[in-house]
Amino acid sequence: MYILVSGTKGSYDRPIELSIDGTYATEEEASEDIMKYVPIYKEGIIEAIQNKEEYYQEGAFDCPIYFGYSEKGNLIHFTTGCPIDNEYDGETYSIFKVGE
Repeated sequence: MYILVSGTKGSYDRPIELSIDGTYATEEEASEDIMKYVPIYKEGIIEAIQNKEEYYQEGAFDCPIYFGYSEKGNLIHFTTGCPIDNEYDGETYSIFKVGE
């Protein structure tokens, strides 16, 4: 079984909020569902995922979006915001395999 976990972080010292957004029988099913959370309004982001790029950045001053893929090539992680610069909000979505 696979679970999709999201974490959101407000700017500065706001707390991190975690939640389970779905459970799935297969990694492929979970990877398909994580796509509904990807900010696809940004031009070129779908192409970046299709090319298995590790990050996407629209402009020189925009915060990048980081991606992670499984050994099968499925999208299993992405994070937005600027985690190093605590000034901005950010979201993270990750797929985890649980149980056996």
